[in-house]
Amino acid sequence: MPPDDDTISPSLSRRAAVQAGALTAAALAFGLPGVRGASTEQEADALARIYASDFHPDARFEVVSNPLDYTPETPIQEGEAFLVDRYWRGYETRVIRYGNTNERVLFFVPESADVEPGQTYETGEIRSTDELAEGIVGVTFV
Repeated sequence: MPPDDDTISPSLSRRAAVQAGALTAAALAFGLPGVRGASTEQEADALARIYASDFHPDARFEVVSNPLDYTPETPIQEGEAFLVDRYWRGYETRVIRYGNTNERVLFFVPESADVEPGQTYETGEIRSTDELAEGIVGVTFV
């Protein structure tokens, strides 16, 4: 068995690729709500990002913070620190609160999005999974 750190791309471990691929394939096959196939690169650039474990499809949420001075630590390979800056460039971190659970989670929105504290929005669907940032998904919201 190959070691866990054996990689198939500069930013994606073999285990993470298999897990992400299997989860996405299963979700697409069973038609789970909130999951769609891969989107175009341009569309993906306009998506908000959230940790997959914090995502609830078609859920109402309120933005409860101004932009935070926080960038997630993205697991990367040695010598590729520049990718973290590139990946998160153009995004700001907010805290949101889901209306039905009062759960507070981090939400990463494009700086160009018109998002204000106190406003209520609704999550849409997962439109992409990210190879660089394990556990982060691209989502729509309105």
